[in-house]
Amino acid sequence: MGISILPLSESVDGKPILLDQTIAANQVLLHTAVASGIDSITIWATNTSADEALLTVAIGDTAVPGELVANAVPIAPFETKKIIMAGDPITNSVLIQAFANVVNVINITGEIIRRV
Repeated sequence: MGISILPLSESVDGKPILLDQTIAANQVLLHTAVASGIDSITIWATNTSADEALLTVAIGDTAVPGELVANAVPIAPFETKKIIMAGDPITNSVLIQAFANVVNVINITGEIIRRV
């Protein structure tokens, strides 16, 4: 079994993903899991604003309560790298998606440890 360390699949060169959506219907895709094998996913959130922001993250769809891993979690003003997911294993092309209550203030970074 090979192991690779990767950024989130929707990150360009490991750069943060800016959450620019405020409703579940338009959630932002952060990562798509590997189809066969396991992705252990760690996600951090950073608030670039002087005001608190609320973050919602799901393994699957943020509109489905049973798939939420973070539901309106407060991210403090100017907070850097608050951990949201810590090595959660996902597989089978499952999507990790998110949105915040305000646009363009929450940046998401992450690390994938892929075992295939």
